[in-house]
Amino acid sequence: MWDLRPVDLEAIESHSHRLLEIAKREIKTVTECGADPLIVVHAIQYLEHCQAIPPMSNDTAWFEEALAVLIGLCCPNSGPLPKVELFLQDLEAGIAHLRGQE
Repeated sequence: MWDLRPVDLEAIESHSHRLLEIAKREIKTVTECGADPLIVVHAIQYLEHCQAIPPMSNDTAWFEEALAVLIGLCCPNSGPLPKVELFLQDLEAGIAHLRGQE
């Protein structure tokens, strides 16, 4: 809700509560797979710095979907899938680029 004009405090609080509920659901997913719940915090920080743009305003659908995808990559619910190997290689290349290792 980056805006130069005043934004109603109730709208900000309501939006924050919706985001928190989404994060709590993902924390449950992460802990059920035996991983550190801080993964959710790290994923949210990634979304904040790399994906969130002002026009998204109070829309939470993009956040919910993007967070679920990131958590799914960190805590996969299936074994190795040869059919997605090429995508995993693309993902590794993107991560290397973000880290300045390419």
